[in-house]
Amino acid sequence: SGQLNLTGGVNAPGRLEIPRIVFEELLVNAPIRLFLHDDRIEITSPGHLPNNLTVESIRAGIVNIRNPVIVSVASKGLLPYHGRGSGIRRAIAAWQKIDFVDDRDRNQFSVVVYRPPGMESQLPSQPLRYDGTAHPAMSS
Repeated sequence: SGQLNLTGGVNAPGRLEIPRIVFEELLVNAPIRLFLHDDRIEITSPGHLPNNLTVESIRAGIVNIRNPVIVSVASKGLLPYHGRGSGIRRAIAAWQKIDFVDDRDRNQFSVVVYRPPGMESQLPSQPLRYDGTAHPAMSS
C-alpha cells in the first residue's frame, strides 16, 4: 500500500496508509491475485474456505490448516509468522475495514481491504493487477 507523507517535508519518510501487519498476515498463504483499486485492495486466492470454516469462524480465530508445509516453513522463521490461527484477528485489530468473501461457486476466497479516503489521486486510472507472474516489462 502507499505511504502518506504527514510531515510535510519532501524527503520525509511517509507513514503506511494501512498497517504492514495487515498484508503480512493476509498474504502469507498465497498463491494470490492482487488488485489495487482507488478505494480498495483485493486479494483473491484459489479455493474456498476448507471444510466447515465460514467467514464468521475465521474472524473468531478458528483454524483449519490448508497447507502444513507453509506452516512448517513459517514456524521456522522463514516467513512472517506470528502464531497459528491468529493472523486474521491480528489483521482486523490493525485495520477494521476488511471484508472476506468465501465464493464457493467460483471456488475462490477473497479479502477486500478498504483504503483510507483521499488516496484516489495517488493511483493510476486503471486497477493494477498482480497474479504471481513476472511483469512483462521485467522479463527477458
